[in-house]
Amino acid sequence: MNQELSHPPLKDIYYMDVFESIMGPPQLNYFIVTDDLKVKTDCMKMVFLNGNSTLRCSLHGLSNLNIGIIGIIWYWRNETSGIDDKVFEFIGGHQKPFRQGAEVSPERLKTGDASLQLPGVQLWEAGEYRCEVTVTPQKAQGTVVLQVVAYPTIRLIPEQVTMSDHEDKYIACESSGFYPEAINITWEKYRWKVPQFQEISEGNFTNSIKNKDGTFNATSYLKLKPSLEDNGTIYQCVVWHISLHNPQRLNFTLPVMTGHPEVTKWVMFARKAINARDYRGQEKAAWSLDQQQQQQQLLLLLGPLGPASLAAWDRPSPIQPKPGLQASVQ
Repeated sequence: MNQELSHPPLKDIYYMDVFESIMGPPQLNYFIVTDDLKVKTDCMKMVFLNGNSTLRCSLHGLSNLNIGIIGIIWYWRNETSGIDDKVFEFIGGHQKPFRQGAEVSPERLKTGDASLQLPGVQLWEAGEYRCEVTVTPQKAQGTVVLQVVAYPTIRLIPEQVTMSDHEDKYIACESSGFYPEAINITWEKYRWKVPQFQEISEGNFTNSIKNKDGTFNATSYLKLKPSLEDNGTIYQCVVWHISLHNPQRLNFTLPVMTGHPEVTKWVMFARKAINARDYRGQEKAAWSLDQQQQQQQLLLLLGPLGPASLAAWDRPSPIQPKPGLQASVQ
C-alpha cells in the first residue's frame, strides 16, 4: 500500500528542483526484505551550504503502524574513517539525535514517513546516509547520497576601464565561495562586425584556490590589447557551476581611445561641434560642407591612423549589456 508523503519545506522543494534540473528526476531505491516491509529512499539529494535538507525514507507494506514498536536509526558514512556514525535514532517511542537539530517527526512517522530533517547542513556532512528500519521481526534499510553545494559570487576586476589603442591590460573575472571545485569560466565578445557573441579561446587563463571553510575561489584573466577598431566591443564573462540553474554572466563595454592626446582632443571637439550645428538646425548643405571640412582636417592631422580612428569614434555601440548581473564600463 502506497502512502502519500506530506511535502517537505519549500526550501527543500527548491533544492530538489535544482538537482532535478541538473541530474533529472531522482531515482528511487527499493530494499525489500520480506513480503510486507519495504523502505523507499531517494538515490541522491542536493542541498545548498547552510541550508536545510530532508532525506526521504518512507515505509510501505504495514497496514497497522504502531510507532511504539518501530526502531528507526539513521547513519552517516564517514568517508575518512569508513565508519557509519549514528545521526539519529527513534526506538520504542523515544528519540535521540546524535547530530544537533537532526529529527524524525513522530507525527509523520505515524503515516510511514521516517524522513530525516537536517538543518544548517555543512560541507563535511556530504556523503551516504542510511535509513535502517526495524519492526520485529522484520528489518529493511535504504541509502541516500547527500550532495552539498555552494554557488559562486562573481565580479569583474576592475569594474571600469578605458584603454588606449595597442595598450596591454588584464581583466579579471572572480568567482568566490563556491563548492564543489569544478567550475567553468569562459569569455565571449560581441563586435560590431559580427553581431553575435563569440567565445574567446586565446589570451585567457584561470587560477583557483581553496578557502579555509572548504569552499573555492577561481579567477579567470583575459588579456586585452585592443585597436581603435575594438572601440565599443562588448566583453562577457560566463560562469558555469553545478549549483546554478543557468550560467551567470557579467558584461562590460570597452572604450578604446587613441594613444595621442591631441588627436583625441581634436576628434572630441569636432564631434561636439558637428552635433551642436545639427541641433541648431543649420542648413543641411552647409552642415555637410562643414562636416567634410572637419573630416579633412582630422585626416590630415591623424595621418595613417585617420580612417580607422574616425570609424571607431563614429561607430555606435552594437547592443546594450543584458540586464541582471552586469558591470557597465564607461
